[in-house]
Order: sequence, then structure tokens, then C-alpha cells
Amino acid sequence: MCSKPGIDPELRPIAWKYLFGYLKWDYTEAENAARIEKKHQHYRIMKAFWKSMSVKQVRNSRVYRERRNIIEKDTFRTDRQVPLFRDDSSGALTRLYDVLITYTFYNNDLGDFVEYLCVWCDQVRPSENANLTGLRWMFCRVMRDCSYLYVTRGNIQAPNSNGLNVFSPFFLHRALHITVTCYFQGMNDLLAVIMTIIEGEEDAFWCFAGLLELIADNFSDGPSSLYSQFHNLFKLIEILMPNFAHFLREKEATSMSFCFKWFLIIFKREFSYDDIKILWETLFSGVAPKNFHLLIAVAIFDAEADSIMRTCQDMSQILQYINNLSEMINLNNVLSRAQGIFNQLSEVRDCLPNEVAVFLGFAPPPSSGPPGDGRHRSSVDEEGLLATCNFSLESAFPSSNSPPLNDNANDKSISAVEVGEDATNLMTNAHTMAESSGDP
Repeated sequence: MCSKPGIDPELRPIAWKYLFGYLKWDYTEAENAARIEKKHQHYRIMKAFWKSMSVKQVRNSRVYRERRNIIEKDTFRTDRQVPLFRDDSSGALTRLYDVLITYTFYNNDLGDFVEYLCVWCDQVRPSENANLTGLRWMFCRVMRDCSYLYVTRGNIQAPNSNGLNVFSPFFLHRALHITVTCYFQGMNDLLAVIMTIIEGEEDAFWCFAGLLELIADNFSDGPSSLYSQFHNLFKLIEILMPNFAHFLREKEATSMSFCFKWFLIIFKREFSYDDIKILWETLFSGVAPKNFHLLIAVAIFDAEADSIMRTCQDMSQILQYINNLSEMINLNNVLSRAQGIFNQLSEVRDCLPNEVAVFLGFAPPPSSGPPGDGRHRSSVDEEGLLATCNFSLESAFPSSNSPPLNDNANDKSISAVEVGEDATNLMTNAHTMAESSGDP
């Protein structure tokens, strides 16, 4: 279900356009071709916005200046060990910079406003300075002060337009109160992977935008979404690895914030370029279970927990340990182990805390379930959550081919799990099966 080899590399330039929603599966070839042309035009309009801004307009746009400075620094240090980004002889760094800058105009509370203007001037081409001047005029005025817009009976009339352009007061409010979530450090890492597959600048932009839509909560909601993911990860560790959970409590590390970069940029820095492409295909193709990235994290901790508990004295050392795992993790082993853990949890889904059952997709959210449905437990049973639940060893690893996460894993001899053992043996079982079928 969730193992190598992923999509054929020769097919990726097309397949990824579908994977990230740039092309539509239910469109005809002609409809997708028309969609591409429209998206290319939209991108060129947004790019022409900032490319043609005057020095004065840039000076008056503090948000834009700040984002541009961050992007310049991030572009310079983006994966320089990768041949494509080693220097700018191929123009890749320039394209990466241009896409990121353009995205700051696309992904903020002004995004709908910009798109409305693109529709309003649907005949605009970058060479048509008059129309671009009108677009730029409106954009910079909204960025600076609503007093530059003409207000008529509660609606907004834009000068230099053919007729009345009407925006609701609520829409104006959103446009004027621009958030600064349009770019976060780390987005350059995500785009870099896409650019090694998608060559065209416009195509790379829309695949990048599609990827960020899939993980929008990581960026748009501030830290709250990531904190929720950390919370869910620790819940899984409590059930599957109680000794490690106890260690994290002792070290005051239950926030799991040392996993920040794992989730923010979807493990991009933990795996090689070849492996991260396969992992993303697994997570975003609709094949993997809900929140499978949490089980990927659990699988990594399963391999590293003993070493972490032995060598780390506080959370800062745990963070350093996690950072040192970068590009040292075997993806095939992680996917096999994570799938086995999921299969075992599925066998005992009725005994899981309701919160865990919901975020793993085993149960509907409480609001959508029948009143008084108490099928799932509401908290972790300290005496052994799964002590009364039966599950099958064979069903956890149907193929019995899960190798250890690295070649240096210590050999262990663990007896088969018997029906009725507690939650600790979920991980013990997975660990045993993985080691007994290591790489030849």
C-alpha cells in the first residue's frame, strides 16, 4: 500500500501536475490545455505586478519589502549541493526566486483581490503597460490606504476601469488587512523539489501552489495546526511506546516541538531528493491512510527511541539528535514499518481513545457521530489500553518484508505477540517483524 518505488521518474513531470491539482483527472485533453493557458496567463499577470513596480511603490509596501528580503536570502542558500541549484547558469535560482516572490502576491488575503483584477482585465498581457498601470495602481493603493479608492454607496469604484468594479465592504476589509502569512521560510525547500521535476516556471508555480494547498494548515493557521499535530503524535507515542512517552515527560519534551521541521515541510530535509519524491507521492496520492505522516514519525522514533533515551539529557539534545538524522533514514524501511503499525492499530480500532480513532480516520468526528456513541474510549488506560483487545500478528504485516530502519540496527530476539497483550507490544511486534526480514 505505501512502499517503493513510487511513480516512474519519466512520468513524474506529467503525473505531478495531476497529483497537485494543476491538471484535472476528469478534464479532456483540450480542457486541460485550455486550463494550462489560463493558468500561465494568470501567473504572468501576477509576476508582471511586482516586476514593474517602481522604486517608490516598493518603498511604500513594507510587507512586500520584508518578504522580498527573506526570499532573497532563502534563494541563495537553497540546496546548493544539488546540481540544479549549484549556480545560476541554468537560471534555476532566478526562476525559484521569481516563483516565490509571485507566490507572495497569490497567497495572502489580497489573493482574491488580485485574481478578481485578473478576471477584470482578462485581456491583459505583460506588454500592455496601460492596463498593468491600472492594475498596479489599484494594488498599491489597497496596500497603502483605502482613501485612494473611491467609495460610492458602500461599494468600491476603481479608477481607470471600464465601468464600475464592485467589491463588498467585507471583501475590502480582507484586502486591506493583509496578513504576513504569504511566505514562510521552508517554502523554498518545497519548491526546490518540484523544480527538479517540473521545468517550466509557470507550471512549477501552479504545482507549488497546489502542494501548499494540501498542507495549507501548516502555514495559514500559524503554529496552532502544527501544535495539534504534535499533540496527536504524542498520543500515538503514549499508546505505542509508553517507555519513550515516560522519557519525554521526564525531559519536559511532550510538546514534540523538535519535530517542527518534519511536519512543516513534510520531511523534506530528512530524506534524499529521490526518497522525498516517493514519500510525497505516497502521502498525497490518496493511497495512504489519513494522517499517515504521523505514523511515519512514529516509525522513525521506533527505530531511534532507545538511542535517544540513552544519549539525550534534555529537549535541546533531542532536537540536535533529530537534526542529525537528516538524509540518514531509509525510506523503504520507514514506510514498511509505518504501514505495519497502521495495520495493527486498525485491528484494535474499537479499543483506541476516540481522539486517536478520529485523527487516524477510524471514527467520524464527535459532532458527526450518533448521540451517546461510546464505542471508543476517551482516554489512555494506564493499565494497558489494549489488554482486552484481540488482534492478529499476520494481519499486521501481510507481506512480512519490513526491514530495520538502518543497517546498524541491533539484533533483538522478541517472542511472538500473544492475543491480549497490552499496547506496548504493538511496537514490539512491528520491531520484531521488521528485524526478522532485514535486507539481504
